[in-house]
Amino acid sequence: QLEGHVQSLHKKVTSRVYNTSMPLFKWHDETQKYLHVDVHVLEQYKRKLVKFRHDVERRLNWLRSGSRVPIGSLSEENVIIVLAGSPPSRHTFAHFLQLFFEEQLCTRHSFNLVRVGRWYDVWRKGLVEPSLANLQEAWRWATEDTGCHSNRGLLPS
Repeated sequence: QLEGHVQSLHKKVTSRVYNTSMPLFKWHDETQKYLHVDVHVLEQYKRKLVKFRHDVERRLNWLRSGSRVPIGSLSEENVIIVLAGSPPSRHTFAHFLQLFFEEQLCTRHSFNLVRVGRWYDVWRKGLVEPSLANLQEAWRWATEDTGCHSNRGLLPS
């Protein structure tokens, strides 16, 4: 049995089940307080946490698949892709570039390609829509060896 004065009621209150029905909880300021836990609300909260965790794991698995592995996920509607590097690295990257074109670039508003090396080369003068014909032509252009390679970073170009 517990007795105590309740300030909001302006009277002394006696409780026999107070300490057994409500767990003692250590508060952020190091005081201890009794906490009322509604089991139904707690179960709903647990279900929401499990669903949220499942959604986050599903999203992370999606981000770790396909073209998002080496490139990431596109968030812009207008995209300019900069291709830099020597032909061997470009051919190694060709599979991921194909996945990128198929999975992400096809849903954007417009795109263009820029090849950077000893000099730079632009696929189109402006942005174009990602139609099937444009994507196929851009793919051929991106994977051909034109001798425009570099072993340097992009900044000097």
